[in-house]
Amino acid sequence: MSHATPPNRPKSEQRKRGSVYGIRLLPAERAELERRASAAGFRSVADMVRVRCLSARPLRPKFDLAQLVKVETAINRIGSNVNQIAAVANTRDTVTSDQLDKVRASLEEVYRLINGLYPER
Repeated sequence: MSHATPPNRPKSEQRKRGSVYGIRLLPAERAELERRASAAGFRSVADMVRVRCLSARPLRPKFDLAQLVKVETAINRIGSNVNQIAAVANTRDTVTSDQLDKVRASLEEVYRLINGLYPER
């Protein structure tokens, strides 16, 4: 894997970087970052982090929020259908095939939406 190693900068340019961004690390994490920076030829962990983070492609969210809302809506629809079926079953002691088909169709919609959340599958 190739990456751009920052060139040696004059002291005046280095002083322009006055903003510090800190993170908390376990000792083992810090040692691993230092090992990786050294192995990759960086002068410091800061140089490695700067180059790798600023030159990397932005991370995509794992899920599309709009798709999750559709899943939630479909699940709510199933819950409503099941409640209606339970109410009918408690009053008439029977459930129609049409009612079961509505639940089955809603469940298939949930499966379709959930599978759409994982396009790489």
